[in-house]
Amino acid sequence: MKLFIKALNSCVQRKQKIMQYRDYFLRNGHDIVADMDDADRIIIWTCAFRGDVRDNSLSEIRRVSSRYEDRVCVAGCLPDIAPDELAAVFQGSTIPWKQESALMDRWFMTTTPLARVQPVFVEERICANTAEYLREHPESDVTFPDEFIKIVVSEGCLWNCSYCSEQLMFPPYRSFPLDEIFTRCRELVERQQTFDVMLLSDSLVDYGTDIGTHLPGLIRRLASIHSCMAFALNNFNPIGLLKFRDDFRGFFSKGTIKHLNIPIQSASDKILKAMNRPYSRADLQKIFDFLSDQGFTWYDTHLIVGFPGETEEDVEETLEFVMRNKIRYVLLSEYMEAGRAASAKLPGKVPHALIQQRLSSMDGVLQQSGIITNSSNSPRIQKRFEKMNRDSDTERRHNEELRS
Repeated sequence: MKLFIKALNSCVQRKQKIMQYRDYFLRNGHDIVADMDDADRIIIWTCAFRGDVRDNSLSEIRRVSSRYEDRVCVAGCLPDIAPDELAAVFQGSTIPWKQESALMDRWFMTTTPLARVQPVFVEERICANTAEYLREHPESDVTFPDEFIKIVVSEGCLWNCSYCSEQLMFPPYRSFPLDEIFTRCRELVERQQTFDVMLLSDSLVDYGTDIGTHLPGLIRRLASIHSCMAFALNNFNPIGLLKFRDDFRGFFSKGTIKHLNIPIQSASDKILKAMNRPYSRADLQKIFDFLSDQGFTWYDTHLIVGFPGETEEDVEETLEFVMRNKIRYVLLSEYMEAGRAASAKLPGKVPHALIQQRLSSMDGVLQQSGIITNSSNSPRIQKRFEKMNRDSDTERRHNEELRS
């Protein structure tokens, strides 16, 4: 069968899934074509973790299915996160992530089941400095993670945050084998002579809990590749700095950790409890005091704005916390309600217009205090969507890599 994969993966972690799909199709004797016109089946991998990426996925499904009709199959996050919105624009075949093994094997397997195809995703560094690279290549869509070798180390999440749309579609949590991660990382480090590595996961702090190890063990093993190895930890639950306090004290003293992405989401106890986050404001202050004591300042965070029940007082508490702790960069995200998430049942919904007002106000306050926010990236975000949609219409580069 001739297959085409249109990858609308806005987060790096999902590149591992695209890699798995390609490997699976090839092992089962299918041909991955470089043009949708030549395909018997078009698989659209969708993203829906945030409102804007969900809407982009829906728009692309509508566009592609209007041209290719019954050849389209929708996979990825959207079928589980926003089934009603998907049904409104598409009535064809879907592969919900939690059911992918059974459905993929039913439709595409000839010799090898999907469960036996588990590649570790590793991606080389693109640039040393994002800002300089963009000045020289203004058409590029590089972001901060592209300054690192990127490794996806696990899949799924063990936490139950009430707002999380991704929890609706994740399969059971699994860590990728440490030995395989080590081998793939060492190969790329030796080839590129680049020693900065970003570890990515949907729940990085839980790495190894299912295979008899832990995140500090993974970091130490990878650090043994070369004395210059340094790591950025993406999507690192703040609770990890309390859980592995002694390990991280050692990492900071040796310069092993280069950057932390610590999504706190809020600094209001009331909102944190409603979100079902595993820490309080007091815990967060202990965490940031610990970072300060270690002299470590290279971290950023995420905040959700407009969570049900949020008041101006909650917003002020969060802003005060962020500014007092001098967080370098803040990604502000509008609360996106997923119909089947626990937070959808909470009272006190914040009107959309008020959420937009709070986003604008918070953005202004943070920037005035010298904190960088994602508002300055808004035009680039739209450009990234346009480039992703355009590039995912042609898979020639990926096809050539597979054949080689």
